[in-house]
Amino acid sequence: MKLLLVDDDAITLDGLKNGIDWAGLGISRVELASNGRQALEIAERYRPDLVVTDVSMPKMNGIELSRELALRYPQTKILFVSGYLEVDYMKAAFKSGGCSNSRGVILRKHSSSRPRITHKKIRSSRRSSGSSRSATTKSS
Repeated sequence: MKLLLVDDDAITLDGLKNGIDWAGLGISRVELASNGRQALEIAERYRPDLVVTDVSMPKMNGIELSRELALRYPQTKILFVSGYLEVDYMKAAFKSGGCSNSRGVILRKHSSSRPRITHKKIRSSRRSSGSSRSATTKSS
């Protein structure tokens, strides 16, 4: 399984890449992008199975990225990560159908529970890759 991590915050991106045992989750390769446009360029070459993306980014946000990926690579699953309370924004995006290949949302806080929640969502994504239902998960 191939993973693309997308976040405009370099510290968060590094933490996501190095703070989780991706190989233990069946991820063979991890690529990084700092915005949605760069993520699309990488996806063209890399064809990720899963994209973990921030919602608010410059150049192209995570919602726009999700829509583009759904059009170009419908088999790619998307997991949103956000440091902001953008729940209403995300709910509207899910309801509009623009995020039909999305698996859910993680509201990240500075806590040790974030990696466990991320692992849980990725495992869930792998098991239910045929499902288009979305869920919202909050870390505490």
